[in-house]
Amino acid sequence: RQSPHAPAKAGAAAPVETGADESESFLPESEVRRRLEKAGAPAELEMLFGRTEDPALRDDIVCKALDTDAPAGAALAVRFLGSDPPFFFAQRVADGLRRVMEGDFQYDATKPSSDPANRRAIQKVREKYGVKD
Repeated sequence: RQSPHAPAKAGAAAPVETGADESESFLPESEVRRRLEKAGAPAELEMLFGRTEDPALRDDIVCKALDTDAPAGAALAVRFLGSDPPFFFAQRVADGLRRVMEGDFQYDATKPSSDPANRRAIQKVREKYGVKD
């Protein structure tokens, strides 16, 4: 039996056990997308981000958060980029951060988040929006 905290396979949701605390279990892709369509509050978006490990869904959540609430979106973007997602998704989030940072964001999505230049870019986001670890 798989723990609700175990990583899900790409594109699959971990089982949601009956009686499990909903805030700790993964949701199926269709449910995340349904909730994302209606979500707007930063807390809702952060909850959805934590309920999936799918990089495509997380990318959509972060981009929506950046559009609706830049500080909350920036915090999710920092978490997302720190996980070194696939290039396409990292690039979309970096573009969103570049927009809210008014062009002052030099992140290279072809390199890991640990790259010194990427770390400096993330630090600028942390400073501007007060993002903590």
